[in-house]
Amino acid sequence: GCTASCTNFCKIPTQRFFKEAFGVDARLDPNHEDGSCMMTFGVAPAVNDPAFDAPCYTTCAKGKCDGGAPCHRLGEPPKGL
Repeated sequence: GCTASCTNFCKIPTQRFFKEAFGVDARLDPNHEDGSCMMTFGVAPAVNDPAFDAPCYTTCAKGKCDGGAPCHRLGEPPKGL
């Protein structure tokens, strides 16, 4: 797995889908320790989303484990989600 894949291909698109398709806030909070994810409806995504501070998984083939620095493939958090 990859921290960036979790955030960019699942978390952000799913939150956006529920807001755009149904007008419902949904917040996904990934647990990078066990690979699970908590989805909470009616709660807006965090403005300063901690998902964008998550480090690379030690098992990531392209990971750069820089002592807890955010994953280098995360990019910038979306504006106005």
